[in-house]
Amino acid sequence: MRIAVVTLFPVMIREALAHGVVGRAVEKGVLEVEYFDPRDYAADVHRTVDDRPYGGGPGMVMLPGPLAQAVAAARSAQHAAGVARSRTLHLTPAGAPLTHVRVAELAGAADVGYVVIAGRYEGIDERLVAREVDEEIAIGEFVVTENHDIAIPSLKR
Repeated sequence: MRIAVVTLFPVMIREALAHGVVGRAVEKGVLEVEYFDPRDYAADVHRTVDDRPYGGGPGMVMLPGPLAQAVAAARSAQHAAGVARSRTLHLTPAGAPLTHVRVAELAGAADVGYVVIAGRYEGIDERLVAREVDEEIAIGEFVVTENHDIAIPSLKR
């Protein structure tokens, strides 16, 4: 199985996938994972990948340009590696819950590579979702990471 992860934090994802069952699958060659950072496709010197949502609202969204280029690069790499077709999955709380049955279906699809968009901020530009994403998946009803700019009180007493 071949998976391309489009993420702003490839080192974090790479490190997480290096351990446990997934790490053993990578070691045995059962699973191949590549990483594509949208910042590598940003057009400005600051490598900007986010902006305020069109029409206003809270938070920031990932820009469609760098993200679309990262997705295209991931699909191209899969095609070059012999993957017959790629499906793009967007990890979002608004998606269908990821169940064991759905994981088995995804794993059992022959000759399919997956491009997984690991979003950040308030989400990604909806135009990109409509144009590029085949399926939206929710990995659970929880926040995976929080804003690291917030001061966290010490747990020491």
